[in-house]
Amino acid sequence: MSDFEKDAIRLLIVFNALRQAWAGAHYLNGSVGNTPGNNDGMKESRTLGRPRDTSYEKLAIRTGEWAKERCPGRYEKVSGYLFQPGSTELEQLKTFIEANKSLEADSWPSFNGTGLYPRRTGGKGSAIALGEDCLGKRHFDCISFVNWVVGTTLQKKPSWDITQYESGSGVPVERFDPLPVAKVQNADIVTRTNEKRKHIGLLTASGQVVHASGEAVGVITGPY
Repeated sequence: MSDFEKDAIRLLIVFNALRQAWAGAHYLNGSVGNTPGNNDGMKESRTLGRPRDTSYEKLAIRTGEWAKERCPGRYEKVSGYLFQPGSTELEQLKTFIEANKSLEADSWPSFNGTGLYPRRTGGKGSAIALGEDCLGKRHFDCISFVNWVVGTTLQKKPSWDITQYESGSGVPVERFDPLPVAKVQNADIVTRTNEKRKHIGLLTASGQVVHASGEAVGVITGPY
């Protein structure tokens, strides 16, 4: 393969990654490019359903669901607003829930015409966010995002972990290099490790990182 062909492949991978950021893909652990109601991700995927429980304690309206986890819908990226337990704003939210509780989850109006829907950011008693509807949004976590982007671009179905990307073991494109950023190429890999978890993303030639950042913001592009 010529250097020109390698560079072209790298560019396609980055473009595919950027498309997910531009489309506002959501973050959900264990989900590999799925959209609600479809089994349209990689081979590890499951169907993303839409929960029907709209009770106040288990509030999850118009969201994608993976096992027992619910997607809050990029709430910081879109609205930047949480209804904290005990806040006065919860009274308005409770009125909204009472007015619509007889409806199926798919039929609820958005909250006060915002185009956003209230849902829990975690379990019982957690904060409630105003987040996007998941309909039509792909869902990823950080490693599945890299696997999905690389795999769909190259028409492969990779299932590698972060350590394999760091070492280059079996990665289907030559030289997915980590730092230094000063010598970065399109589709280089960057990783970060702290006490709780490892994180992975794709670099662009300009040094920007494209990654599935977290449930509050989804897939984003930002400086290293």
